[in-house]
Amino acid sequence: MHRESVFGQIVVVVLALAVLATLIDAAAWRRKPAPGPRVLTVTADAYEEAEPDAARISLGVKAVRPTPKEAASSVAQTVQAIKARLARLGVTADALETSELYLGEATEYDAAKRRSLRVGYKAYHWLRVTLKGGDFDKLPDVVDAAVEAGATSLSGLTWEVQDENALRAASLRLATERAMLKAKAMASAAGARIVGVQSISEEYQGGWNYPYAYSAREASVAAPPVVAPAEAPPGVPEVPGKLRISCQVKVSLLVQ
Repeated sequence: MHRESVFGQIVVVVLALAVLATLIDAAAWRRKPAPGPRVLTVTADAYEEAEPDAARISLGVKAVRPTPKEAASSVAQTVQAIKARLARLGVTADALETSELYLGEATEYDAAKRRSLRVGYKAYHWLRVTLKGGDFDKLPDVVDAAVEAGATSLSGLTWEVQDENALRAASLRLATERAMLKAKAMASAAGARIVGVQSISEEYQGGWNYPYAYSAREASVAAPPVVAPAEAPPGVPEVPGKLRISCQVKVSLLVQ
């Protein structure tokens, strides 16, 4: 009788544990989170265009002289002469800025001695000129005047849009709008709906300009060393029709 009572108690305990385990599993299942929204990722490109309203060109002056003082003085005098000539063309002081200065040894390789020898000192001065849209017609005269005044190099003529940030913002807005339209069409076709935005990022940005460069012909170093004046390039490129700012965006959306 005692054994039957113990056996009965064991059976009751086992059944109780089984019921408890079932209840625990059911509660855990009820607490299991529902599947979250899925992600739809799309990309889109866009661009904006505008007429250029500024042109920049760099004028270079180089001199090689026996001493550092002579080299620096020679370059400074030529730069002042260029500024004076440009002022007579109506180019204001705020349209000119120094972009680079250099003063150092000038060397030549001696084949007999198999090493470079100092032949003097060289100085560089790069002057950047900015012309606004109304002054584009002065560009050929600016080049001619700079060369006649002693410029030894011309480099980096570029056409620009001064309010570039506004163009970039407009292209980003357009690209984002296109991405959203694309995503809505894809979600609708798949029987889903957009419920939120996970992320938006810019994949790349770029712009078009029209570089133009000219390197002056230089004479060999002599005593005293000199640099031959530049020859004017054969013509100045025409103003391009429009400049383009382009971008691409990536949009990740939550859909259900």
